[in-house]
Amino acid sequence: MAPAHRNVLLSLPLLALVVGCALEVSALGPASFSSADGSVEPAASADSGPPDAGPNAPDAAPVPTRQRTYLVAADELHFSVLDLEDPGAPRLLGPSGDGSEDDEPLPLHALASDDMGHLYAGRHGGLEVYRVSEGGVDFEGAFWIETTQVLDVAARRGLAFIALGAGGLQILDVADPRRMSIVGFISAELSIHDVALLDADHVAIYDGRDPAVSIYDIRDPSAPRRIAGDLTDFVTSRSSGLAAAGGFIALNAVYGRDGSGLWFFDTRALPSFGSLGFHRTARAARGGPVALWPTEGGVFGYFSDREGGVVIAEARTDRAEARAGHLAPAAFDVVTHRAHLYVAEGEAGLGVYRLRAESPQTPERTTSIALPGTALRLSVCEVIDTRP
Repeated sequence: MAPAHRNVLLSLPLLALVVGCALEVSALGPASFSSADGSVEPAASADSGPPDAGPNAPDAAPVPTRQRTYLVAADELHFSVLDLEDPGAPRLLGPSGDGSEDDEPLPLHALASDDMGHLYAGRHGGLEVYRVSEGGVDFEGAFWIETTQVLDVAARRGLAFIALGAGGLQILDVADPRRMSIVGFISAELSIHDVALLDADHVAIYDGRDPAVSIYDIRDPSAPRRIAGDLTDFVTSRSSGLAAAGGFIALNAVYGRDGSGLWFFDTRALPSFGSLGFHRTARAARGGPVALWPTEGGVFGYFSDREGGVVIAEARTDRAEARAGHLAPAAFDVVTHRAHLYVAEGEAGLGVYRLRAESPQTPERTTSIALPGTALRLSVCEVIDTRP
């Protein structure tokens, strides 16, 4: 029986918000880069004069806007919302929600946001959808799949892409979270553990039988079309962390009990698609989510490795030597925003690091934040505030 829904509210005044959730990281090629956290453009307000005012009616006053950024940290039962106005010192807005009185806890495998103010929790047994606002995180709907784990999720306006392992990849219409439905499907040769959006029209997956990274055109979500791909090697493996942004892909391919290859791919000129190879020394055998951060001449991958901490590896687009680094505390998830790295450190809470352009392989820890519950998954949300 599916668990009852949760309502998670913070004791803060509600604002009139138009909420947009950006992808958690962004990276570009060597010539120029956008900001690592992406950007959200407020929609232009339409004139709204009286219908019979005539041609000389004054234009409607512009609606003031300002961008707010929040970090959501979660475990099986708790959601904590932090204000990132100062990215180096996140501020916990209030007590996180605890659904233990109403719900049977379900393992939480993935957390993602779209550009419509929704938060997606991939769990054992299905997908849960919440709405994020300054007031908190509110349950909106669920899509249950018997005996199946949603191992990873990516989302954009009206669509969610859920990785089901041997069950392949399902594409869901989530425009109405109360009435979600399957609109498309990508079958698995062996197992699809991770999914990442390159842009609004393309999605990346990794299938361990070939094994290969594949790019699909999703402009028609009912018929996704494979347009590019590249082999990693000829050994059966699975992905344990996949990220795509700004024309690059980072992948942690794991082999057996302790093998790991941290791979990077260049997708800036699709359908042309090439491998930048794997890092020669860095490994993350325990595996977990990945975050990206651009640098001049390449891109850095921050690979969570559970009890092994954060493994840091660089991919270069020139002939310079690729750098590497390591952070010791446990790391169950990682995201970047405005030259900062946020690490879900389990029972220790949230770790915050500053990323420096001259040495991204050695992040500087700025603070630690204790959270109710256990920090297992993270997602960054951009919010456009339209209050007068």
